[in-house]
Amino acid sequence: MLVVMDRGYASLPGETRAEARRRGSFAQVVIRELIPTIESHYRVIADRHHRAIAGLSMGAGQAVSI
Repeated sequence: MLVVMDRGYASLPGETRAEARRRGSFAQVVIRELIPTIESHYRVIADRHHRAIAGLSMGAGQAVSI
């Protein structure tokens, strides 16, 4: 099992924190950057049946929205 923890305040270049929250940029960062980076650097089974996402407090809300 591999556990990865990101900051949770992800934003796209040039985006304010409020814009990032409104647009759901954290989900985009997880899907487009974080998962591909993990899969390219670690030996993982790269399919949806072998992944999980969880969080506490704000992270739980982000996990649900993703």
